[in-house]
Amino acid sequence: GYYYAAPGLQYAGERWRISYLPCVSMYLGMSALSAQRPQPQRRLCVLADPVFSSRDPRLGLALGLVETPEPQAEKLVRLPNTRQEAEQALAAFGGSAADICEDPTRIVWSENVGLLSRAAAEPAIHAEQVARYGYLLLSTHGVIKPDMPDFSHVALSCPEAMGVSAKDASGQLSATCEKSGMSG
Repeated sequence: GYYYAAPGLQYAGERWRISYLPCVSMYLGMSALSAQRPQPQRRLCVLADPVFSSRDPRLGLALGLVETPEPQAEKLVRLPNTRQEAEQALAAFGGSAADICEDPTRIVWSENVGLLSRAAAEPAIHAEQVARYGYLLLSTHGVIKPDMPDFSHVALSCPEAMGVSAKDASGQLSATCEKSGMSG
C-alpha cells in the first residue's frame, strides 16, 4: 500500500529501531543472549568472495601453486558481485579499500574489516576478534543438505587457499559444529 507521514510526523522507523521475529519466545531468547554479550567494540566484519577450489586462478597467483585435484565434493563456483557487495557494505559503514585484506596471514582487525578471497576462511571466522564486531556479513554460498542437515554449511575458502591441510581446516562453517564447540 501507499503510506505517508503527515506533516510534522515521522515514520516509526525514523524514531525507533524495528525488528521482526516470528514469535515472542525467540525474542525472549535473543534478548537474554544480548544482555549477556558485551557491547561490540568494532562495527563491521565481512567475509566475502572466498576461494572454493585449488584451481581458482587467484590461489595460484597468490601462492604459486600448481593445479591439484579438486578437494571438495561440491563444485562451488565463484559468486558474481560478492566482492562488490563487500566493498559497498564496508563503504556504508565508513570503511575503505584500506580495510580489505586478502592474505589470511596479514589480517588487521580494524573498526571495519573485509576479509576477501583467501582471507575469507575458517580460521578468520573462529578468531576471537570476530566477536568484537556488531555486524558480520557472510557473502558466499550456503550449502543445504536436506537428507543430512547436520552437514549443511556456509562455504568459506578451501584449506589450500590458506596453505593448510584439510585436517586443519575444512572450509566450512556449520551450526552443528559451532554449537558443540568443534571447528568446521
